[in-house]
Amino acid sequence: MQQNDFIKYLKVYKPKDLIITEGGEEQDFFCLLQGIVGIWKGDVKDSDGMVKIGELTDKGTYFGEMSYLLQEPRTASIIAEGNVKVLKFPGEMLSQMVMKQPKLGLKICTALADRLKGTTMKQQDIAQQRNVLRSDATNQLLHAKETFQKTYIILSAIQTQFQNQFLKAAIEYMSQDKLLQGGRKMRMDDKFFHDLPPRLVDILKRVSQAKTG
Repeated sequence: MQQNDFIKYLKVYKPKDLIITEGGEEQDFFCLLQGIVGIWKGDVKDSDGMVKIGELTDKGTYFGEMSYLLQEPRTASIIAEGNVKVLKFPGEMLSQMVMKQPKLGLKICTALADRLKGTTMKQQDIAQQRNVLRSDATNQLLHAKETFQKTYIILSAIQTQFQNQFLKAAIEYMSQDKLLQGGRKMRMDDKFFHDLPPRLVDILKRVSQAKTG
């Protein structure tokens, strides 16, 4: 894709503009070109009840890809901290871009792992510092761990199927994280496969059968 082709994906946001809404079903993903965006948890209609759990500042950072990878609603809201420029891509372009640029896949996977880890640690701090949020933050922590583990399982299956060395490096990076240590192991049952694309379900089942066969 040539540089001029990206112009149609360019989006500009003003301070406090809502870029992604927690719970939303859309699956677009973004690349940060300029500015800072905040990561927030809570109902956007109740600003006093929202909690900031992080921010993205580095040019070239991708975000919003988790909804497409896991076929799940948005797990947090993204709000412009100032004037922000991004590239906004439809979710289905993610697979195409990674296939054409394997290094991009590694970048997205490692960034996702770091972001999940950072978000989880922030949620632990919230649980310790604010009793009123403890129950909710604990649930969010469990969800973050499950999401991290599910992402790891999916990426591992794809790597096994296609033997992508860049993806292998990302998986090895993720495997060292404490979020994969201890706790209940996730099973690939109907709940796990729910809402995943049929092609991905087929890959996961074939890889699982090969391991147990």
